[in-house]
Amino acid sequence: MPVAGNRKKIVIRRITANEGALLRRLRIAALTEAPYAFGARLDDTLAEPLASFDATAARHASSATSTTFIAFVGGEAVGLIGAFEAVLPPERCFICSLWLEPAHRGTGIAAQLVHTASAWLCQRSGQDVFAWVADANRRALAFYQKIGFVATDEHLPLPSNPAETETLFRLKPVIESSLPATELLK
Repeated sequence: MPVAGNRKKIVIRRITANEGALLRRLRIAALTEAPYAFGARLDDTLAEPLASFDATAARHASSATSTTFIAFVGGEAVGLIGAFEAVLPPERCFICSLWLEPAHRGTGIAAQLVHTASAWLCQRSGQDVFAWVADANRRALAFYQKIGFVATDEHLPLPSNPAETETLFRLKPVIESSLPATELLK
């Protein structure tokens, strides 16, 4: 699906084992551009050795319970999303760390990332998909609601800034969503 007026090919795929440096670059870009939106802190991420990102990429490339998907436009990485199954009760499936370069926002790529990660989780567990969203990130709150997530009554301090809060959102079942089922699974 090309970006309007751009015609560059969009590819969303699972991270490969040798993409630790790419994962690090995207996480640093996300935390630099939107530090208020994530539970991680830029300083901590910059201090993390590349070997840690290499290990995460290798694990996410083959794990049955956690992964990262990366969005590419014209061969260039422009965004990412994480997906994982929590092992401690309550056992839930989560998407996390969604980020897209600002130039590609509003193009549908973020929704494709969410739906790809959500479909991957649902194929494995059949459970609802959840996402913690920083309350200060108004754009993200509106985005998640637009694509079918609903706020729960669960709130926590944001790990990167305990003075701020985040809200747990749950993806409505496909039949309740405002998007056609075929769009949700893209």
